[in-house]
Amino acid sequence: MALLTKSDPKHPCNLLDTPDVPAKISVAGEIKARDRDGVAVVGTRKASPYGITTAQKIARALARRGTTLISGAARGIDQAAHIAAMDAGGRTIAVLGQGIGYASSKEHRELLERIARNGAVISEFPDDAPPRPWCFPKRNKTIVALSSRVVVVEAPLKSGALITARLAKEAGKPVYAVPGPIGRPGSRGIYMLIRQGAQILEDPEEFAGVRMTWNENPALTNLSKEQRSMVEIISKRPAETSDLAARLGMDVSLASSYLLDLEIKGLIKRLPGGYYEGCL
Repeated sequence: MALLTKSDPKHPCNLLDTPDVPAKISVAGEIKARDRDGVAVVGTRKASPYGITTAQKIARALARRGTTLISGAARGIDQAAHIAAMDAGGRTIAVLGQGIGYASSKEHRELLERIARNGAVISEFPDDAPPRPWCFPKRNKTIVALSSRVVVVEAPLKSGALITARLAKEAGKPVYAVPGPIGRPGSRGIYMLIRQGAQILEDPEEFAGVRMTWNENPALTNLSKEQRSMVEIISKRPAETSDLAARLGMDVSLASSYLLDLEIKGLIKRLPGGYYEGCL
């Protein structure tokens, strides 16, 4: 872990361009020049399955574009985005509202260590400092400073993600909001942002600036011909195991094995009733 001052050449240049730059920041991992164009993906800790899936799709699209994903490593939307970006071979940066040496659980510590290997973990707080309510607005300000754009996936009306969106708007940076199901708590803050002028994000691939054919998509690398066919079918329309087996002319038990492998890889997800849908 490195302790960087404002005069250090390794200090993130985006932070130096903003007022109230922290006098010192701790960095585990490495900051690279390409991180200057990073995109923040933030949202509620109490994320719905829809929100988690959407954050993952956005993160994977950004990773395929080579864009660094920035978030706060909190449960819910943040962690889903970090993990999906790394699983897709991308870089990610976590900005903490606590010291880098403080972790709430073994799983959280392992996540931060993985992020540091695939990007960086940043904090302006002492190494062993626990999270405090006043730390998170400062954390959110740093997320905005490091990012070129900010995406809010799910946010109740009382959400730190809305603070991040407000700070981004004040900094003159584009804010995107992902529409969610009407009436759900996590959608209320989103529709408020849209009424306030946030841009609507409907298509993660279009937002990331990349569209790929199936053959070009690295997520499909090393899949069998049958598995690739499954992903393509399911991504167009949800299907269940026996239907897929019949369409591809294979035994149901073999189809089930293929589907389990695809689910573990994060390419599909299981729905109620035994159906599967694509995550690409």
